[in-house]
Amino acid sequence: MRSVHHPGDLAKRIADRRRQLGLSQDEVARRAGMASGYLKYLERSATSQLSTGGLWRLAAALETTPTALRGGDADQPLGVRAVGS
Repeated sequence: MRSVHHPGDLAKRIADRRRQLGLSQDEVARRAGMASGYLKYLERSATSQLSTGGLWRLAAALETTPTALRGGDADQPLGVRAVGS
């Protein structure tokens, strides 16, 4: 079954994951190698777009996967997500 991405929720997933980890925007931006102002924009914009590299860096900074940030695993129960996604 192919996952459906929900890109409009990217901002919410980024902010939620950052808060789950107890990290500041500045810390996540530093980890991801991006400006903190850009991360603030990403967390507030419903239409933000990230390059593939930016998405991978941000996912690593948030200790998650690009697929999870894009919402590709949103409809799957816990424990059923593909390895490496």
